[in-house]
Amino acid sequence: MVLSTHKSYNQYDQYKYNLKMSQYSANSERDEEYLDALLEEFDLLHLQEHDEEAQEQVELLLHNGCPRDGNDDAMREDLTDLVTVCVDGSRTHVFEDSLGYDFTNERVYVMISDPGRVVGWRGAIFRRAVKQVRSAYFGRFVFHMLDHKLISDFVHHHGKHTDGRAIAISFCMQDDGQVDSETIWLQLATISKPERKRPEEVDNLLRSGGSTPVVRVLTSLNLICDKHRDYRLQHAEEDLVPGRSSADYLVEECMLMANHAVSVFTEREGIPVWHRVTDKRGHIHYTVNSGYHGKMGLHGVSDITSPCRRVVGLISLANIRAYTMRNDYPFSKKDLKKLTNDVEKKSKAIHQAQKRYQARNQHRRGSERSSRRRESNARRDSTCSQSSTSSRRSSFATPFRSERSRRTRDSDNWSTVTRNSRKR
Repeated sequence: MVLSTHKSYNQYDQYKYNLKMSQYSANSERDEEYLDALLEEFDLLHLQEHDEEAQEQVELLLHNGCPRDGNDDAMREDLTDLVTVCVDGSRTHVFEDSLGYDFTNERVYVMISDPGRVVGWRGAIFRRAVKQVRSAYFGRFVFHMLDHKLISDFVHHHGKHTDGRAIAISFCMQDDGQVDSETIWLQLATISKPERKRPEEVDNLLRSGGSTPVVRVLTSLNLICDKHRDYRLQHAEEDLVPGRSSADYLVEECMLMANHAVSVFTEREGIPVWHRVTDKRGHIHYTVNSGYHGKMGLHGVSDITSPCRRVVGLISLANIRAYTMRNDYPFSKKDLKKLTNDVEKKSKAIHQAQKRYQARNQHRRGSERSSRRRESNARRDSTCSQSSTSSRRSSFATPFRSERSRRTRDSDNWSTVTRNSRKR
């Protein structure tokens, strides 16, 4: 489509906006139709179901606030003096974890959001989470395992009504880069609001250095993560995602160390949680017994760092909370074994559906870019041909006009000379 050039600037902007919105609405309808077919193909229609009972509980909590638990408050350790950093992108609204370092005791701290006081372990909100298994992301279509408004306001570290409650995973490191299993400790904690940094800011701080508390924490954690990654890659089959930035490696290694520490600690204390292991074919499975994870090169890896997005971490967190509060475990190993097959099946289906949707969007964006490039080239060629035609016309007309004007000028001069001679 060639746009007419007689439109004013505002009209042209409005025209582009209307064209963009019409394309967006058309794409939205096609995306919804494709998503419905995709969910039906992978047997994930339960993601679109509405649970009225769970929604009523969410609205009640949003209106009245989260209930206080005196036993929960008494068991929490005060870590508000510890400097913690939350590394997430500018578009991130989910702040589930933050990082800290105790220079006095040389301990690494990984703080995980604690949704236990919001989610009743036998209530409708929890049953809805168990049915969905995990959050699913299909572009702008997001199916949250736990209500996003409730979790973002009351649970996340940068929430509107957060009170700093978290699960603190702390440990020391050995000289060769391993986590010292004798120093691992899990506890309920109260933390101050973390410093939020984007990955680009973290990369710049690590390159430039400095003496501020945040820079000192990031620098110390970066050195520890480099040692741990070197140790892990000696035993791992391959690097997880090579070629990433320093901030990405920092967060990735801290989460791996935290999951490894939780696996070692729960296996030693007999706490029922899920562990991730690889079989002989290299496939990853959830088990109730710790084992070797070949792709990460670690013996014992849990899945505790995303309790707001994965039911595996949520249920494991419930038993860890019970351990720290000296209560009975709400879920036994037998209960976990019953849920394992359903959790693995739905998790795999959601993962494959997300990959299919992402590949389709990438293909569509590539096609749209190609079509826009072709249209731009066509408009450019049309403009060039019109300009070349006009230039050829001007080149033919210019000599004629100049020759004619010269002849006219010469004739006028000759007539003037003739008149002057006759007068003489």
